[in-house]
Amino acid sequence: MLGHGSRVTSDAIKEFNTQSPRTTAVVGAAILDDCLARVIGLRLPIEGRTKDDLFKPAGPLGSLDTKVKLAYAMSIVSKPAFQDLTRLVEIRNKFAHRLDVSDFDHPEVKPLCFNLKLIEKHLFPYGKLPEESDPELLVRMSVERLEDRLKIARDRYFLSVMLMHSLETDVPHPENARPRPPRPRL
Repeated sequence: MLGHGSRVTSDAIKEFNTQSPRTTAVVGAAILDDCLARVIGLRLPIEGRTKDDLFKPAGPLGSLDTKVKLAYAMSIVSKPAFQDLTRLVEIRNKFAHRLDVSDFDHPEVKPLCFNLKLIEKHLFPYGKLPEESDPELLVRMSVERLEDRLKIARDRYFLSVMLMHSLETDVPHPENARPRPPRPRL
């Protein structure tokens, strides 16, 4: 798990975006895992070793799938975000556990990528963000060549991970995190 106040390094993002499809899928899931561990951890009323033990790989909150479900149960993410996160986990698992899956255009992976829906709502062509007054869009990202990128399965995966990672951007510090259950950002 990332330490308090840490961000995914630019090296991890570079690796995520420039390596093999399998590496992209696995590193993308690791980015999500760290992000969710941090966001969930900020809302837990415990600190120290007990908290750290929860997030160890063999701990009760060790798996990415468990973190996704808990983030939804804690209202950290909305139902549509939960559905996209579940698809991202499924994509990662196909690459990690199936040697025949070596590309995002694989017949079992491509449909999952094209069912990632939040990027269609929260991403906008570069320089064309909607007005900030839209209460449904707490997270917005501007992307170059968006229309073309949404037609590519790998790019849909990459953009979805980056959008989900944005959850971590505005997470309050622990002293401000627990008083009220937040409205899901995505």
